Amino acid sequence: VDKICKMIPFDPSRPLNLQESIAREPRIKEEEKNNLKVKKLIEDHVFATGIDPRVPPTKLFDESFIKTLGEMHGDEVKASEIQHAIKAHIKVNLEDDPEYYQTNEFAGTNGSLKAIKADYAYARGWTGEGIKVGILDTGVRATHNDLDDNISSVTYTTFYGDGFTDINGHGTHVAGIIAAEKNDSDMHGVAYNAEIHSAKIGNGPFVYISLGAEMASQMADNGVVVANLSANYKYDNFFRGKVDGYDGYSTYDNGEDDKVYYHTNTNYNFRQSSSVEEWKDATDKDMIIVNSAGNQGMEFAAAPGIYGTAVDDNGDLVLGGKMIIVGSVNNNGTISSWSNKAGHFCQTLTYDDGNVVGCADEYKSKEIFIVAPGETINSLDSDSDTDTRVRSGTSMAAPHVTGAIAVLSQAWQQLSSDQIVSLLFTTTTDLGETGVDEVYGNGLLNLDKATQPQGDVKVSVTNNGGESLSGTSMMTSSLVGDSLSQVGAFSSAMVYDSYNRDYYVDLNKAVVQNNFALSLDHKHESFGNISSLEFRNYSIGFNEDNLNNFKLGVKRNDCQYKIGNLKEGDSFLGTGGTGAFAFGSSETIYSGFSCSKNNFFYEFNAGYTHINGVSNSIIQDGVAISDAWQASYKKNNFLFTVGQPLGIRQGSLQTQMATSINNDGSHNYASYDVDIAPTNRHVTTGIAYTKGLSTNLHLNTEFQYDHNYGNRDTNHAMLSSSLLFNW
Repeated sequence: VDKICKMIPFDPSRPLNLQESIAREPRIKEEEKNNLKVKKLIEDHVFATGIDPRVPPTKLFDESFIKTLGEMHGDEVKASEIQHAIKAHIKVNLEDDPEYYQTNEFAGTNGSLKAIKADYAYARGWTGEGIKVGILDTGVRATHNDLDDNISSVTYTTFYGDGFTDINGHGTHVAGIIAAEKNDSDMHGVAYNAEIHSAKIGNGPFVYISLGAEMASQMADNGVVVANLSANYKYDNFFRGKVDGYDGYSTYDNGEDDKVYYHTNTNYNFRQSSSVEEWKDATDKDMIIVNSAGNQGMEFAAAPGIYGTAVDDNGDLVLGGKMIIVGSVNNNGTISSWSNKAGHFCQTLTYDDGNVVGCADEYKSKEIFIVAPGETINSLDSDSDTDTRVRSGTSMAAPHVTGAIAVLSQAWQQLSSDQIVSLLFTTTTDLGETGVDEVYGNGLLNLDKATQPQGDVKVSVTNNGGESLSGTSMMTSSLVGDSLSQVGAFSSAMVYDSYNRDYYVDLNKAVVQNNFALSLDHKHESFGNISSLEFRNYSIGFNEDNLNNFKLGVKRNDCQYKIGNLKEGDSFLGTGGTGAFAFGSSETIYSGFSCSKNNFFYEFNAGYTHINGVSNSIIQDGVAISDAWQASYKKNNFLFTVGQPLGIRQGSLQTQMATSINNDGSHNYASYDVDIAPTNRHVTTGIAYTKGLSTNLHLNTEFQYDHNYGNRDTNHAMLSSSLLFNW
């Protein structure tokens, strides 16, 4: 329960200013009472329902539970506060350490889940929950103990059957890698909470690939986001040069451009428009097709994966970039000897005097190629409801990627298929030659990096705009004390990355307190650089560069009175910020008086400040009432002083902060009032002693004690002594 009330580091290794530690800070005191009540309600719910404390809060607290709490305890805790206390933690997993997930079951695939760093995704709360995945294969054994709870009731019937039986075992093995349940037996899949949709397109070892395209389109109609096809068209012996008198396909390499492969026999055109178009029905519905690269040890992948580079008459990808090719590596990241690689088989050759001089294909296969573990993978088998089996092949590599897509789709349902594909390719572990190469393509699937923020992380402000997290900071003056360094609303601020994925950080880490505390001598006009002129009993002060800063004074008997105006740009009373903490201008009207009589002195100052926000900031506006006072008494050589330096007596900032992202990518916002009055007001007491030792030599000794120094919960004492010699 305590861990529910903490945020976890979503990326402790990423070099961004505020991401080293985003542990949730305690709420400010005025919120503590309600927070404790909410915590008690959560605790009661957990123990009353017997919920496994290892499951993430996404399973603990659904909308109905939140609503029920609001109705049952409306008098004690506002529903909005319950929403904030629970939904702010909705992406938090109770166990935030990847090692927690490295169980025997996790290792049951023979180490492949660790190789793709799936445990990091699990530690961040993502398991494919609620995501529909399609399997185009030999069917699956739907009654298998590690699959039965994840099998969809939707039936896809072909002339091979309904997809719920498997006499070959290949489809069941693939299904296990994608979404075998996490139930403490044998092994579990990459996306162990995903929902499996199965279509039987053959009994094995051969399948009807065109039928798979038809079934994929039907699955897309039912909300399936990704379909796995671990099957390929094989290159025949004539193509491969296994026939006497023929050397096989040819290679063009001028030492400058990418090496390409081609065939002089035009019958070998592996991107025939009819074959490509049959997959277009599914990809046009935003479905991603994951295809194995093939197991012939070729320098380039087999169809239908290579259809992913086909273009139309306008030069646009026919399948919209939603066809992915997956090659196989071992758990150490070395390409499998039998895996087809990421080289490109050219479709549009360029010639010079009848000789091949290049390839005019705009897109290359390596650009849509990724690798995953495919050697000696242990997964489920169809012989019984408990059987497992070890298999190798790109057929085993592809479902790792399919499961990863389900994990990412659950985590950020606002992502389009294009974004998910891009995210997979740009967050891989680079293998082979630096960058995208002709063996490993984009590199090895990496779910740790894929679930970390990418690009410039921004703090969301209104209208879906954002300010860079690294450029967001606030420097506070002592008037606000520590009131802006432990703000509950700031402790789980939503930020988003270049893919518009939401993360939650503690923006209190971006608030820096100025250690310089104002003394009793500082007044409101100290912030305005005012120069004063005096004439008889009157005075006038102004800032030559800003005539909005002025002060008028008058002296009557033993007292002086003043009134003035202070206008600051980008700050208020010395507190300013940048990025998402930027302030607009502020204006303070202030007044005060001081009186001196019979060795007694008293002074009081007060001001009212209106604070403006800016459009690109979470700060909307605010108000502050500030004051300061002091009293002193002089007796013989002693001076006794007590007072309060300038501080906020009462005030608040109105902020608007993003709370979540909708499936359409838009951001939701909530308004919060932030109290900027320090809980601990600074009180200064002092005693000074002055004595003339001679006509020109004077001794000054002073002791000063500051309680709540700088309007913070800290004390300060000072003893000083000096000799003053007048020449």
